[in-house]
Amino acid sequence: MIVYSMWSFSFGILTKKVIQANDPNSHVVKVLSRDQRSKLSMVINVITLASVFIYPMIGMIGRFLVSGLWILSYRKADYYYNKWIKRDLSM
Repeated sequence: MIVYSMWSFSFGILTKKVIQANDPNSHVVKVLSRDQRSKLSMVINVITLASVFIYPMIGMIGRFLVSGLWILSYRKADYYYNKWIKRDLSM
């Protein structure tokens, strides 16, 4: 759980630095500014880390929640990739 929490916080720091390094009107800034998954992942990881010492099964439940959150969003990203990028390549 500590490794997942560290990854989550480092990704949050990386996201903030990328936002600072780019133009406020760029696509990257717009996408990363709306990203709620990272913030939610951090919250779930902290809660899981704090409560895993009380009841160890919470660690698995928290991990499944965070993994499910990211897997579902990858499906949505794949949908938009197929909708926009592959369509432009076929033209």
